[in-house]
Amino acid sequence: MILEDEMRDLRLADNAIAAARSRIGRQLELLQVLERDGHDTELAEKLLAEMRRTLQTMIEHRAIIATAIGSIKSKKP
Repeated sequence: MILEDEMRDLRLADNAIAAARSRIGRQLELLQVLERDGHDTELAEKLLAEMRRTLQTMIEHRAIIATAIGSIKSKKP
């Protein structure tokens, strides 16, 4: 059951990472519009930086899950 749980968590992590990348892409588009139209972009840039930090944390968490899966699989007969 543990392997199945980790595999489920890996799928959830992959989905979260894909969604975060999509949101970052949208934020980049919005930032370009703000810049093009001459608006202040400070908050949009701060949000983008935070989104990127969050994505990095998600990627690190996914790596932990993948390592756990590898460990579980290596112990199976």
